[in-house]
Amino acid sequence: MTLTTVLLAVALAVALAGAVLTTVQTGLAVRRVSILKPLSGLDDGLEENLASFAVLTGVSHEIILSVAHEDDPAVAVARRVIDRFPAAPFRLVLGGGPSVLLSNPKVERLVVAARVARGEILFVSDSN
Repeated sequence: MTLTTVLLAVALAVALAGAVLTTVQTGLAVRRVSILKPLSGLDDGLEENLASFAVLTGVSHEIILSVAHEDDPAVAVARRVIDRFPAAPFRLVLGGGPSVLLSNPKVERLVVAARVARGEILFVSDSN
C-alpha cells in the first residue's frame, strides 16, 4: 500500500464524515476530491505515479495536473498517461496567466490547479 493510497483513504473518510443525508437509496452524498498534482520536470517514476491515479476507485475524484510551461518534459509524460487512460478524470492545466506570479513555483502550480478544481476537498499530491 502506497502513501498516496493511505492518504486518499483518509480523504475519503473525511469526505464521508462530513457527508449529508440525501436519499434512501444512497444514504450519503459523498464529496468529490480534487487531487492537485504540481508537475515540473521528470521525477523518478513519474509515468507510473500518474498512472496509479487512473485506477483509483471508491472515491469521487478528479486529478488536476498543473504544469507551468508547455515545453516542460512532464507535459509529454502527462499526455501519454492521459491517452493511456481516456476514462480517467485527468485535467492538464498549463500556465496560469499573468495574475499568478508567486515566488514559489510549486505553490503557484497549486494555486492554478485549485482555481479550476471542482471538488469540495482539495488533496495535494507531490513527489518531493
